[in-house]
Amino acid sequence: MPNAFVDDYAQFPNDLTEKLPDLNKAASYKLLLVILRRVQQYGSMRVKISSKEAKLVTGLSDNGMTEARKELKAQRLVSSAEVNSQGLWLYEVTDPVTGELRRSRKERIDFNKLPSDDVIGYFMNRLRDYDPAQREDGAFRSRCPFHRTVKDRGRPFDFGVGDGGGVWNCFTCNKAGTMIDLEYDLAIEKGRVISRSTAHSNVKAIVQKLSIRLPEHDGPEVTI
Repeated sequence: MPNAFVDDYAQFPNDLTEKLPDLNKAASYKLLLVILRRVQQYGSMRVKISSKEAKLVTGLSDNGMTEARKELKAQRLVSSAEVNSQGLWLYEVTDPVTGELRRSRKERIDFNKLPSDDVIGYFMNRLRDYDPAQREDGAFRSRCPFHRTVKDRGRPFDFGVGDGGGVWNCFTCNKAGTMIDLEYDLAIEKGRVISRSTAHSNVKAIVQKLSIRLPEHDGPEVTI
């Protein structure tokens, strides 16, 4: 059976599974699945569903629907608002970290379009606790956040600022990746597991904090 949720905007398996211990009522799961199916059909984080349709599919009563909406809102997974007196509801899939409306694929940031100064700014910010990155022989180098060595006084961690949105690698421990990978791996290094979507949001927040405008694109999302 093919996977019904082929995109991360459906929040499977990362964002939703992070909330599973807090979602105690089956009604919430049922309504969430209906909402995510409609999200997938229309490719939008903002969808309208009639109470009649939702109740027919889920088998929930009016009270069950009310409780499900409340719990999804409390967990910052989906916000909802009644559109009219005929029972039409507007549902917005939200980021469980920020509580804000989750962006669709077309609204995602294309990190490959970041100017080199923006890429440098991100890495400088992220690596400042380890060793300030310095330009050496045309490359930017810093101590690697993922291994410790007393004897090695060099800077084995390199990152590039050309096409590709900032690619890094460590010649000592052989780890490598993009800015998203760095954000994800740094969280693991600190004992936390985050989703790729959260890593994406973290990179964006860091760059915006540096007062750098991120370019957006209307084409397919870049694989990172």
